[in-house]
Amino acid sequence: MCTNDSTDTMSDATQTELQVLPTIPAQKGEVTEGATHVPQQANDLASFIQSTSRPEVIDLLPSGSSPENVFFDRIRSQDSPKILEIGSRRVVTSLDNSRFGPTADYTGLDIMEGPNVDVVGDIHYLSELFAPESFDAVLSSAVFEHVALPWKAAIEINSILKPGGLAYLATHHSFPIHELPWDFWRYGFDAFPTVFGPELGFHLLDRSLRWSTRAFRVGSQTPFNPASQHYLFTDVYVQKVHSITHGEAQWDLDYRSLLPARHFYPRGTYQLRDDQLAYRGEQDLVAPTVVDEREMLENFLDRHLIGAHSRVLILYSERSSSLGGTEIESLRKRLGAEAIPFRGVFDQKRLISVASEVEEEGYNAVLAVDLLSHVEHPWLAAPSIASLAKQGGGVFAREMTTCGYRPGQPDLWRFTSEALRIVYHAGLGLVHIDGGFSGALSLVPDRINDTDPYIPMNPTYEYALASFVKASSPRETAFTWPQKSFFVVDPLTGDLVT
Repeated sequence: MCTNDSTDTMSDATQTELQVLPTIPAQKGEVTEGATHVPQQANDLASFIQSTSRPEVIDLLPSGSSPENVFFDRIRSQDSPKILEIGSRRVVTSLDNSRFGPTADYTGLDIMEGPNVDVVGDIHYLSELFAPESFDAVLSSAVFEHVALPWKAAIEINSILKPGGLAYLATHHSFPIHELPWDFWRYGFDAFPTVFGPELGFHLLDRSLRWSTRAFRVGSQTPFNPASQHYLFTDVYVQKVHSITHGEAQWDLDYRSLLPARHFYPRGTYQLRDDQLAYRGEQDLVAPTVVDEREMLENFLDRHLIGAHSRVLILYSERSSSLGGTEIESLRKRLGAEAIPFRGVFDQKRLISVASEVEEEGYNAVLAVDLLSHVEHPWLAAPSIASLAKQGGGVFAREMTTCGYRPGQPDLWRFTSEALRIVYHAGLGLVHIDGGFSGALSLVPDRINDTDPYIPMNPTYEYALASFVKASSPRETAFTWPQKSFFVVDPLTGDLVT
């Protein structure tokens, strides 16, 4: 279980076109006496990299082979396969299409027009763009961190794949926050299998973690969470074994009804200057909001605890010890709160039905601490949590953004502040009040001489936070999820343990 205790090579020319975020100051209390600062300026970076980057990259390949290479080998062996690449637009580097073989029928799909794009469209609505069972294979690289509803995307990919069709998907395990507000998720080793699993008609063929990296708190050379291993990428290779009907699994909530208008996918965020000129793209990105967790929590409590009879409920992972710098037990006593610990994946079904343990719509303030990072299906658990707040009450959520892999422990979802807006959404009657990140971290990939300073110079964070007020009753929504989806994925074998 993930717990936080206190790509491709880019040329120098390409790097100059990327948005480099402002220097992030060290967080209070994060610098130990005598510690060396993680430099955030290029002229100090070379010596820091030399002292911290290990010379060899470590990959976790359970099968002994690269899932990516095996996928392309299978595709090349087929006669005239129909291939769909999701996120085909050239951003930093281009895929070598010759890897599909000389007879492949290739279609490139992207949310925006651009080089190598044949169809402009949205992964959430593939079934509106293509006929059922149209493709022999689907692939996507460095896209799923930007997909608002990955579970909805899995349903759509099932609909357009032929029976027996293959899918290869790669995204980030640990990586700097980038292209906000369209950066939602980081994926643990077990996250992809929870959506590309048997309940949605897929069989897991292989998966891996690639390109080891180390994490450091900004302001200190002390490694962050050294008992865990961080990687830049995770991938999964699956086969469609059966189609699913709309009644078996559906998610009819439109993400465009869950996010503010300016948070919709961009009309143009072209990173390369020639693309900006050719396609008239505009950079409409925002830097991460860094918040003081204690101050944000106190402001939330001040808004919602009015009067002597205000009720507080703390729902927390048993592996989390504090919130806003205060021990959970001390916070419970101070607020006179009820508190319920959860054991992550082992308690997912209980979390989804938590309203049976406490009073639904009975609390002025609900604090949800590191819960959704530890369950297979956070989109099913968040509505149950939101249902506990009274109208006019509030929900305060904190989830992990960066967490390493530990062998033998489930390694699931990581959230950005935007992902919290997705799971605690407007359809639940919630209005977003504020949010951001805490605990700035710098990632230093191994064998970094093969990359450039973009990754260590741009921060990721330990936690994402958001607060909401419950302004209305939940909307009537149409979604169905298979009840057989409550399972634990064995992190080593990929076997399902019911």
